[in-house]
Amino acid sequence: MEWKDDYSVNLDLIDADHRVLFSLMDKLNKAVRTGKARALLPDMIKNLTEYVAYHFEHEAKIMAQYNYPLMDDHIREHDDASEKIAYFSSVVRTAADENTAKDLLEFLFGWITIHIEDSDRRLASFIRAMQGR
Repeated sequence: MEWKDDYSVNLDLIDADHRVLFSLMDKLNKAVRTGKARALLPDMIKNLTEYVAYHFEHEAKIMAQYNYPLMDDHIREHDDASEKIAYFSSVVRTAADENTAKDLLEFLFGWITIHIEDSDRRLASFIRAMQGR
């Protein structure tokens, strides 16, 4: 689950956040592969939850700064993802296991790659146009 240049939206202020998210997912993936996910999952999901919240807020500020016309839809996608992550967080508090970690990884990787390929690339394209690039 390492960052690849294919995931870039060609806008450093967004790509930098995405690299951190991929790094956090990669750590969780390595914990799953080495059988350490159960012990590390509570801290990892806490870190993921906090960073996702930061990233979503960061993107919201960027969208507001550029008066992005699709901001409401984009934020709704973030809200949906946040709800799913909150669900995983609650599961971790009651019954953390390897399957929970795998399910979380599957959700995160699937969601973030689709979100980057569609919504974030559209946002970045809009910003570049507004910047005259």
